[in-house]
Amino acid sequence: VGVDGNIPFIVMELLEGGALQDYIERSGSFSPPLAAKLMQGMLHGLQEAHDNKVVHRDIKPHNILLSTEGKPKLTDFGIAQVSDTDHSMTKTGSILGTLAYMAPEQRMDAKAANHTADIYASGAPLYSLVKAIQPFDLYATEFHKKVFEGVPETCSEVIKKACEFDQDERYQSPKLMAEALQGLVDALTDEAWQDFLS
Repeated sequence: VGVDGNIPFIVMELLEGGALQDYIERSGSFSPPLAAKLMQGMLHGLQEAHDNKVVHRDIKPHNILLSTEGKPKLTDFGIAQVSDTDHSMTKTGSILGTLAYMAPEQRMDAKAANHTADIYASGAPLYSLVKAIQPFDLYATEFHKKVFEGVPETCSEVIKKACEFDQDERYQSPKLMAEALQGLVDALTDEAWQDFLS
């Protein structure tokens, strides 16, 4: 961040790998191990944001960009909220974010979105990656049988926990969700990873 004369500017890393949404639109669904690896990388970045009291509030495949080495980066903190301050311009009762990826409490009131709303919004993109469809109402348990058809239990259980309706039942940090994905990540072969990068 700096100023050139009277013009303020921001210099950002150039990420030439594109957004995860681009991959979904181009190639369809990801294998659960590959999806888990990419989301685990994003969760490490999200943990850094949460450690600095920043709630993203708009996590979705469109906002997860990749380096050419396949490293995921969480971007677009345009509607982020800084905890313990009044730096958010959100009005009480307003809705900000992307509906399909939004936690139910955030749908009702954007100011109600705390770090657990970001956990919900991390489970939703994982679902999008493995199913190649938008993740509406993943908290609605009555639809789980149909919604998670074809998703391996090791993956669906992580998504279900991340997307619990009750905030207290979700993973309580990105780190915990990343740890829950480790078994899937371990199943990713070097060949599959190199195929993705090529």
